[in-house]
Amino acid sequence: MQKSKIIILSEPIRSGKTTALLNWINSNDNVDGISSPDINNMRKLLFIRDLHLMEFETLKEQDIIEVGRFKFLKKSFDHGNEYLKKIVPVANGNIIIDEIGKLELNEMGFYDGLVSCLNCVKNSVEKFNLILVVRDTLLQAVIEKFNLHDATVISKKELDYTDFSVLKNNISGLVLCGGKSTRMGVDKAFLNYHGTEQYKYVADLFEKTNLSVFISCNSKQKIEIFSSYDTITDNDEYNNSGPVAGLLTAFKIYNTTSFIVAGCDYPHLNSNHISQLLSLSKFGFDAVCFVSNETPNLLEPLLTYYHFSCADKLMTYFKDGNTSLNKFLNTIKTIKIVAEDNLFLKSYDNQDDFKTFVL
Repeated sequence: MQKSKIIILSEPIRSGKTTALLNWINSNDNVDGISSPDINNMRKLLFIRDLHLMEFETLKEQDIIEVGRFKFLKKSFDHGNEYLKKIVPVANGNIIIDEIGKLELNEMGFYDGLVSCLNCVKNSVEKFNLILVVRDTLLQAVIEKFNLHDATVISKKELDYTDFSVLKNNISGLVLCGGKSTRMGVDKAFLNYHGTEQYKYVADLFEKTNLSVFISCNSKQKIEIFSSYDTITDNDEYNNSGPVAGLLTAFKIYNTTSFIVAGCDYPHLNSNHISQLLSLSKFGFDAVCFVSNETPNLLEPLLTYYHFSCADKLMTYFKDGNTSLNKFLNTIKTIKIVAEDNLFLKSYDNQDDFKTFVL
């Protein structure tokens, strides 16, 4: 019986190891494990099977593990180890641990999860690949510590992946104004939480992240929207279908543009949240969205990045009689950012919400 393989992806620090790996993950099935992408200069922890992204590197001072000048949440290491220990290898699958470093050499960090996965290589009846990410300066020490002399060492150029970062990906902001605002009683797009109408506030957030912006609206709203904004009026063929109408219309007009969608329901939204979606867009996944840390399986489709490759999938989904963007995101490869603070995900839907808003 052919044995499972251990593959070590080794490159210098900050050479794009994780980016290459995530692009490879996106183009391959049967992949599980953990990765630690850098988002806005802070490391996050990605659980690959479910594509949930949680807090990892931190500025906090308590319950942390320090690596040089960097601080990481101990609870994230705990989650990562438990996750790795529960993985059941599948035939011809891949398990990734990104990355193995000084902590693991000192039997800390993801050490327990790594040992569990190494034991799977020895004992599993299924043939699979265990892919470890190790910076070049620690490669020999890791090989010696964990007896990985039979491992295959590769560079990112040898990793079979499609580099989505070199493909042209025009990204624009899309402010969704549509909707009847029945519970609010007045149009939510024109409410004033920040000294300006909400659609303008959201548009400004996109402009702060250097994105061009479109205002998605219905024909009645278009008359009231300031003329300096580029508008996209909902196509009549998508009438009475909710927020999906705005996205379908945008894709129909700009079919090679990817969109970061933001509704007018979230007055606590800020430019940092837009930046997080934008940072993760470079990895080539179909979509990137936020989820609450209390309900991580409930996606927020109106605070989401949609790659232009979604257009045909979304149209097929709609023609099959579906209008829920939440459910659509579960049918494609979507990274879910687990919110550190749920406040910005609060949707303001009625007058009581509006009257009690506090910055």
